[in-house]
Amino acid sequence: MKLKGIIAGSALSFALTFVFVFIIALLEYFTGMSEGAANICAYIAAAAGVFAGALLSAAVSGQRALLNAMPVSLIYIAAIITATLIFRKSINTDIHCISLFAGIVLAGFLGAVAGQRK
Repeated sequence: MKLKGIIAGSALSFALTFVFVFIIALLEYFTGMSEGAANICAYIAAAAGVFAGALLSAAVSGQRALLNAMPVSLIYIAAIITATLIFRKSINTDIHCISLFAGIVLAGFLGAVAGQRK
């Protein structure tokens, strides 16, 4: 595993997600986007960020793309759980949480497949 690629991929995933969520917040504020649409866009933003981070990690790694890209998903999920526990003191394991985590893992897997060198 290449730690440099995993760190770079994780940083990229957090940065892209932050930018996308910021844009979604601006759209919601200025255009009157519904909260439901904003939630869906936030799920897509998280998946896009993780996809890009896993793609970068897989591209840097060379041969073992999946082993280098999936830690990006796991770090992202760990950060969500940590932030939730810090700010809310508990975590809900409802369908929204499960679907978010499943989407993050799937996006990481797709990023690994797309970033794999042949």
